[in-house]
Amino acid sequence: MSDDKNFLQSIKLEISRNFKLDPYERIAFHKVLACAKSNAGKDVLIREIEKGGDVRTSAMNALGEFTDPSVIPVFMSILNSAPSRAEIFIILDFLYNNGSAGEVEPIIRLIEQKKGNPDNDYIIKRSFNLLKKIGERDSSFHEYLISVINNPESNSVILESAINAASVLRRPDIYEELIKRNNDRISYFVFLSIYNLNLVLIKNDVVEKEEYTPPVLVEESSMSEEDELLLNIKVLLGKITSKYEDFSVDTKNAYINAMLSCNHRESVIYAMKALESRNNELIRKTFFSIYNNITRLRFPEKLLRSLISMSIETEDNNSLIVDIFTKYFSEKKTSRSDILFKDKLFGNITSTLESYFETYRREFMIPDVSESSLPENYKKVRACILKNLNHENKRKLIADMVSDEKDIPKKILSSLSGWINYIDEEDQEAISILLDLIIDEDKVSRENTASRIDSVNFEKRYLQSRIVRLCNIINVLNIDGAAKSLVYIYNYLKKFPDKEIFDSAVCALCRINYSYMLSEVEIMLTAGSPEDQARAVSLLPLFTEKRLINILVEYLKVNYSSANEVTLGIVSILSEQDIKSNINAIAVFKLVIENNQDPAIRRLAITGVGNCCITEDVEYLNELFSKVKEQHLKEAVVKAISSIIAYKTDYNKQQIIRFVQEYLKDPDIKVRIFSCMILIRLGNKDAFRSIREMLIIKNKLIQREILAILRDIRTPDFYFFLVSLLKEEFGISEDIIYLIKKLPVDELKEIETFIINIFRKFEIPSIGPGAVSKESYKIENAVRQELTILYLNIENFEILTGSMNFYELIEFYLKIDSIILKPVIDNSGVISDKDNSSLKAWFNDPADSIKAVNEINKRLKDINNTIIYKKNINIKILILCDNFSMIGDEIFDYSHEKFKINKNIPLINKIVLDEETAKKISGDFYSAAIPEILYSGEISDRNHSELMTRVNFKKITDPGNRSMTSIAIAGELENIGVKLREQLEEIERYVNKRSTDRDLNKNVRQMLNNAYNLYRVEISKLTIK
Repeated sequence: MSDDKNFLQSIKLEISRNFKLDPYERIAFHKVLACAKSNAGKDVLIREIEKGGDVRTSAMNALGEFTDPSVIPVFMSILNSAPSRAEIFIILDFLYNNGSAGEVEPIIRLIEQKKGNPDNDYIIKRSFNLLKKIGERDSSFHEYLISVINNPESNSVILESAINAASVLRRPDIYEELIKRNNDRISYFVFLSIYNLNLVLIKNDVVEKEEYTPPVLVEESSMSEEDELLLNIKVLLGKITSKYEDFSVDTKNAYINAMLSCNHRESVIYAMKALESRNNELIRKTFFSIYNNITRLRFPEKLLRSLISMSIETEDNNSLIVDIFTKYFSEKKTSRSDILFKDKLFGNITSTLESYFETYRREFMIPDVSESSLPENYKKVRACILKNLNHENKRKLIADMVSDEKDIPKKILSSLSGWINYIDEEDQEAISILLDLIIDEDKVSRENTASRIDSVNFEKRYLQSRIVRLCNIINVLNIDGAAKSLVYIYNYLKKFPDKEIFDSAVCALCRINYSYMLSEVEIMLTAGSPEDQARAVSLLPLFTEKRLINILVEYLKVNYSSANEVTLGIVSILSEQDIKSNINAIAVFKLVIENNQDPAIRRLAITGVGNCCITEDVEYLNELFSKVKEQHLKEAVVKAISSIIAYKTDYNKQQIIRFVQEYLKDPDIKVRIFSCMILIRLGNKDAFRSIREMLIIKNKLIQREILAILRDIRTPDFYFFLVSLLKEEFGISEDIIYLIKKLPVDELKEIETFIINIFRKFEIPSIGPGAVSKESYKIENAVRQELTILYLNIENFEILTGSMNFYELIEFYLKIDSIILKPVIDNSGVISDKDNSSLKAWFNDPADSIKAVNEINKRLKDINNTIIYKKNINIKILILCDNFSMIGDEIFDYSHEKFKINKNIPLINKIVLDEETAKKISGDFYSAAIPEILYSGEISDRNHSELMTRVNFKKITDPGNRSMTSIAIAGELENIGVKLREQLEEIERYVNKRSTDRDLNKNVRQMLNNAYNLYRVEISKLTIK
């Protein structure tokens, strides 16, 4: 105990000596005080406001995290004395969480002061949003709103903000008068305000009735005030239906959103009307509205059935439908009526899947004779058109191809570029062939091409996408009753392949843990081709059946020495199963370690030994450490030992300390980091000195890996050790603050008291000319520059890690790092700060940030596709361009306004861009706007878009890349092809005359055809170039 106290006292003494409270250290300490939120800390922060510069803004930001009403006078005093823009946002945020009607008048004065200057528009919007909350029942605010709405001279930003806040008035008559102005923008904000009012009137957590009862007409006199208000809103929305067609896309969407949120009887009609329109923007936004309101609908059956049977053009919209079903059935309460409805709809999903597949099998799986007889180039063109266009696009394309107008190729290219953004490598040859057919000067030839294109049936694609969508819904919702139908589809498609449907059916069968499918995958693994075995490895992790472990063990008993990707995959899967005390698993792991020559396979097997958690294996692992030479194997050994001590309590503590102290002599830094972690866990304080030496290296990657491994240690000395790192020379203060926030209250209080004493030590008043200038409280090394920022957050972090022990948490942190860090660093990104569940990085070029997040998404998809659904990692990604204050590699942003983003729309594992970023990359990427205020009421200082796809169609088809010379060359190559074909046919006729050997003749014909087809492929590639 005395040694522990001595160690802690030595750290405290070191902090007292080394910290001089320069601006960087003050700002770091402010954040610690904000975590503790004590009165003493509050007093220190209030005194810090007087310092000025960066210290003042930081102290205000820290005070903004308090929930103490006594801070309000401090902030109101600042608000009345020309605060900076950042300070205004800090004050508005604080008042939003802690304010009352007493602050209404000062905020109204702020609005009046700031109006008229476009630079202040966001301040005005945020101020109205604050007033809507704190002034809900304040008569002066109500009067102000009415005066703004009735004033014909009102500034557009103030008028729109006032309409949005008018939900507090609860007066449908005001909405009706505003609609009569026939101003589309005003109508949009009216519907937004109605939506906000509906959210108040209809709570998400309304207690459902146990039994379904049909709606009954209620006498008006017996209605509550809120019921009557809701009825009046529905009547008002009903009156507006005649104006619907005249609204813009955003206003139509806002109208549908308002109808859905109040369960208007015509809401489903107008939602489906929007979804069946030909306006892709309206369709996408309507899906967002449905997603956001689906759990509020009392009778969603009609809408959900309609979504099941819809023909959808894009894969993104198909995903949105799956998200809607997922949200409804995962968030809806489980009353008896809900369970009955769930069973009914699940049955409908299963029967619809059977019906759709039978139709697809009958009408599209049987080979079409006319399709088979077409030349290969036409088959490719038809497949490309089926994939990328729709019926209307095809009709216009054909009309243009047979037209007598001039510049037809240019017109067609212009149309295609409006329909198609991105062409993958698979379709580039088909597009090149299509362009050759389009520029053909022979009208008869073009008409022949048009007739062959005209028979493309888009119902095949639509029906296929419905089947895939249903399989994905079954997959996510775990609908066991659909297993029989899925097995039928699986068995049929083994004989008559359709890759898209087959893959989705197989994935659904695996994720619902169907025993038959596990047997099929086992056969693929043990008796299949190399391709089948690789597929089995990707499917096995989707199962949770106990038989899975036996399958994996039996495979390794036979293939323990095989050094290939399949064995690597099987060892990896087995090591991640629940194999604690499983003697069969540990036996095969040791077989692999002793007989396999592949270092990666051996490393995973060592991890598996640790995960089996048998105490006696500590000695085995120690012997193994001395035998192996590869550093990553030694690292795996130390990690395996830490796994055992995480799960077991019957180990010999002194023995493990002796072993691990020897590992500290190893030159590999990762071995030493894990060794220190074990020693600290076992109570050995000397390891902190080794940790400090490694941190002093100032390699940010190493520093963050150390924190990832040690972040869940809960001892006072460790956290005081972290406080000692809150210096500019380390440059990881934000990372450390994330850890301190998770401290227990008592330990946090001890750190806070220590920091307050440091402030007191340095706060002896200076007298006379020696007083410190406020300029000295600015950070000297801070620079302000325009950057592209990547902000990433794991939304379901707490759910994923809630039951993990320290070893599992470390493995999870390192897995996340493997997904995120390398793509960022490889694409010129710099990590600013990183928490357990979030990361902030910056780039000089927005294109680099896009490359990084595309790689992150690819890695994430690969992982999520090979684990059970409830373990999927759900990430939200935001990229924005703006000016930021920098200190070294750290971003210092006090108000966090830039990072506000909607959380109520399905953007999981999607890439969200701010308006400036979207503009900068628009030449290479297509993005679609997100009207986020419509679904959340949150006010952001910028518009956002979702990154949809790359844009390359115009580049591929640019006439500059297909000059008349290249066209002439293509024509000559085509003529050569004709002559070559004639010569090959002559050879075939000669062989047929000279030989009666049928097999010989058949083989010669095939060889000649292969040679000609190879020529066609090569000239097609040349044409594309």
